[in-house]
Amino acid sequence: MKDKIIELLHGLENEDALAIISEVLAEEFDLQFASKIVLNGYEPCITKDSLNECLYSEGNEEKGCIELSPILKLAEEILNLDDEYGDVEFEYFVRFENEEEAKEAEHDNDCMWLVKNNDVEIKDLKLQFDMG
Repeated sequence: MKDKIIELLHGLENEDALAIISEVLAEEFDLQFASKIVLNGYEPCITKDSLNECLYSEGNEEKGCIELSPILKLAEEILNLDDEYGDVEFEYFVRFENEEEAKEAEHDNDCMWLVKNNDVEIKDLKLQFDMG
């Protein structure tokens, strides 16, 4: 069956073939988001294969570390394939406002306010992962 489908798609331009596959995913399988990924020909910037390059060379070779910013960039790219809403951009970390800040800003005590966490920069953070 797969071979017959591929044979049918071979005569088409790539964009047309992706559009057909996308439509099948959306209409026949109700996979709306997967449909948008296919329609856009999206390939992620981070894959398990690319993570192999980030594995530690000494010690526990199944573990590695990667900067957080490319992971957030990957999430932004995937989320922004959906053009129904405005683009998503992860900007900075937040924390709950402390009592002193709430008092200074004259915020009610019955609501938790979020403020930018100036102690943490996205570009400075790394995540350890395990591929074992």
